Amino acid sequence: MAYIPKRATPATAAANSAAVARYDMDDRQDFADADRGFIAPFPDKLHGADGRVIFDASNFDYIADDAVPDTVHPSLWRQSQVIRKGGLYKVVDGIYQVRSNDIANLTVVEGETGLVIVDCMASVEAASQGMTMIREHVSDKPVAAVIYTHTHTSTTTAASRGSSVPRRWPRARCRSSRRARSPPSTSTRSART
Repeated sequence: MAYIPKRATPATAAANSAAVARYDMDDRQDFADADRGFIAPFPDKLHGADGRVIFDASNFDYIADDAVPDTVHPSLWRQSQVIRKGGLYKVVDGIYQVRSNDIANLTVVEGETGLVIVDCMASVEAASQGMTMIREHVSDKPVAAVIYTHTHTSTTTAASRGSSVPRRWPRARCRSSRRARSPPSTSTRSART
């Protein structure tokens, strides 16, 4: 069954139309900022090992249209336009990003003797495509470490296949885990002694 989007309600259309006045939609500086440091576009669609298309940026070509649908808040439409272009970027000397070939970014810090990968994208295929671009345009130094700024299954899969590279995860802390590991209170100790 084909998806047929609903029309905006009158209240939604009015709110989104009024929101346009709050933003300078003619100011294109965000686009120039997002393009800064651009090195190379993705070579092609992202394919899986079986040949199926995993990610195709052309599926988002409709976002290039400046006519914002009344179902979408204009600032969200604009943000989608700004982040739509993908590829390899130089952030500053020694720091590079691969952006928009999946739902995550691959950040690489080039050290004197190796590369530190910060997050690994959401799939093995996207990470592989990103690292191929890093190897082609930036450096062939070995990966010295992988740092995860957050965890979920997909980000750890991309770097863990047969790798001996050190990986670092953020320390998870939550109230219940602290409570479970904390020593008994003084009054409890007194009762036990």
